[in-house]
Amino acid sequence: MTDTQLIELLTSEDNGLRNKGFSYLVERDYEPVLSYVKRNSGNPEDAKDIFQEGLIALIRNIHNQSFRKTSSLKSYLYSICKNLWLQELRKMNRNTAEIETSTSEHDLERNLASEFDEKLQVVRDKFNTLGEECQKILVLFYYKKKSMKYLQELYQLGSTQAAKNKKSRCLKKLSSLVE
Repeated sequence: MTDTQLIELLTSEDNGLRNKGFSYLVERDYEPVLSYVKRNSGNPEDAKDIFQEGLIALIRNIHNQSFRKTSSLKSYLYSICKNLWLQELRKMNRNTAEIETSTSEHDLERNLASEFDEKLQVVRDKFNTLGEECQKILVLFYYKKKSMKYLQELYQLGSTQAAKNKKSRCLKKLSSLVE
């Protein structure tokens, strides 16, 4: 079921259709919320309460057009429930409001750094397979910040446009190797 179809069900005047939409959300989206709440000092009853509050907030946001469809309903509802649970933890003064937030931010940073390192290594490996002339042109232009005029003179090209074309061909070759 698409988000648009689900929104139509949830905002329907027909109680049966609305209930069908709610049932679908519960079946599809409750487990991740339950898991999150349990991982962060909660129990299944807490998760049910938070999920119900989340559903109410979701419907309210759909009706007042706060939900702008920039994310999926599933992730939007999960975010609402997560924020509600964090507020609840703060109210209970358990000092656990930062448990998953700080961990997930740290994990995200570590994953992004690792992914960046892997991609950078691929680019390095492919760069090393380029011809020597292309490697030198790209290093001179991008790393050593040499001008097109400098490349034109170094390679005895007829114009700066010819130097741009040569650099462009080298960059395209590297891009195709990386892809």
